[in-house]
Amino acid sequence: MMNKISFLIVFLGGLISGFLVSQYLLPAPDDQSHEVAVEHAAKHLMPGYVCPMHPGVVSNEPGSCPICGMDLEIKELSDEGSDGSGIAVSSAMSNSLGVRIAHAERGRISEQVFASGSVETVTPATVSEIKTKINGKVKEVFARVGDWVAEGEFILSIESAEFKKVQDAYLLAQKNRDYQGMKEIRKQLAAMDSRQAVLDGTDRINDMELTPEFILEAPHSGILEMSTDVGTELKINQKIARVKTDNIARVRLRSYARAARAVKRGRHAQLDLPHMPGKKWPGRVIEVEHGDAGFYSSIQADFEVPKDATERGVFVGAYVNAGTNAEALRIPSTAVILVEGQSRVVQLLSSGKFQPVDVEVGFVGAEWAEIKSGLEEGDAVVVRAQFLIDSESTLRAGFSRLAE
Repeated sequence: MMNKISFLIVFLGGLISGFLVSQYLLPAPDDQSHEVAVEHAAKHLMPGYVCPMHPGVVSNEPGSCPICGMDLEIKELSDEGSDGSGIAVSSAMSNSLGVRIAHAERGRISEQVFASGSVETVTPATVSEIKTKINGKVKEVFARVGDWVAEGEFILSIESAEFKKVQDAYLLAQKNRDYQGMKEIRKQLAAMDSRQAVLDGTDRINDMELTPEFILEAPHSGILEMSTDVGTELKINQKIARVKTDNIARVRLRSYARAARAVKRGRHAQLDLPHMPGKKWPGRVIEVEHGDAGFYSSIQADFEVPKDATERGVFVGAYVNAGTNAEALRIPSTAVILVEGQSRVVQLLSSGKFQPVDVEVGFVGAEWAEIKSGLEEGDAVVVRAQFLIDSESTLRAGFSRLAE
């Protein structure tokens, strides 16, 4: 009991002593010391000076950079960019970095891919008149009179109940592995002049499902001189198309897979014969095969050439059109930055800040890059800036420089 009373007396005595010391022995803060603290804090808010090209060179006074000799610029502190949504950059800094802006837009992306190879065959001038072997009605026309069509290219489709019935039976027999039934039905399809994809039971070349309509393909490359309009009722042995061609050189070409990955069947091409410099001969891609290893792509194409202009085995070169079939969202290819396997762009926000954005890139040509996701039409992106091409700059280093 006595120990508890003694502890309580000592504790109360300590509290009273601390109060007396704080009231009478410690000096009270005066206005002068308060002003000194305020001035010290204000110094941290005063603008400094920094080199626009070497952010590590800073000074509290005006001067020049000891590395490049450029005048130091005022580095004013700002609340902008503190929310992590971007980096605020002064106009002077932007000019020093050589920043150039472009906007995402919609348009086609095309590029000429060079490929080399040799002539496989030369076919003399041919005229083919095509007659239908089924009754039906023209549903859709894919090529117009005067068009140059490649071998195997779709000309028109025919709606025919008898063809659909036979094709459905063939596909059912294939599904049930009724090989004897497939053999018998295949003869009926062949008698209708069905295309090879129907006889195979799958369309691997065009990478599409078989349609219930009969598809008429061009028997060889050439000019479509005659066709049939949509809605025309057709009878067996009725003439529906005519394809005429001059001499055709079928060429097997080879190109790097990275360049030829956007080349597809039906794309236009131009043949260059070494012994006839300065002249180009038109053609169309027939088939494209990409190697398993991914290094090279094989391109087969037909070209219209003058009689006796070339022969089998002659080495040739050709320019093949590659790119997107329809309009796509595109930006200049110089705006795309590859960082650790991810494609990014530097976007200029409406607030004037710069921000890195991950994008999904499609076809990339020498001038334009296709953007599948990450940007919208009208978005502004940086297409050229010194910090993007400086040998010491990665994406993070570039933004560290802007943040200085």
